[in-house]
Amino acid sequence: MRFLVIGAFALIVGSSWFCSAQITVKNPNHLYFPEDRAQVIFSTACRVVAKQLRVRKGSKVDFPLVVVMGEQYDRYTADLTTHVFTIYLNHWDAAQFAASSMGLAIQLSIPQEQKVKIVAEVLRRSGQVLTVSVDTLRHKDGSIPTAAAIPGQR
Repeated sequence: MRFLVIGAFALIVGSSWFCSAQITVKNPNHLYFPEDRAQVIFSTACRVVAKQLRVRKGSKVDFPLVVVMGEQYDRYTADLTTHVFTIYLNHWDAAQFAASSMGLAIQLSIPQEQKVKIVAEVLRRSGQVLTVSVDTLRHKDGSIPTAAAIPGQR
């Protein structure tokens, strides 16, 4: 038993090298929310993302995490201006919380200058996509060609 307690402590301390958060819970309906479990899931998600994306050891991100319980839709938001990160849950769902935590960790693991480059590349590539109106494709008799008749379509 003593080994397990020490192991759990080492996991929590060791996993928070990439990101840590003070979790604030807004739970007006007093829904079930295991705060200790949530902290472990969040820290683990950060550690796994950091390992998968090869984030340099020593990189550390601290930020406030707000969890809002009882929301109609599960989602998460990241306000990069105010550095407030929020996970909205209808009810406690460990898998949904883990997925949201992972999404935030991925977003935080990409440096701002890299995000700017990615956005620029997305816009550059999307600008190369040619949009064609239906009127342009319309045959002289007014009919619209089937997808099979459009090059590159099936």
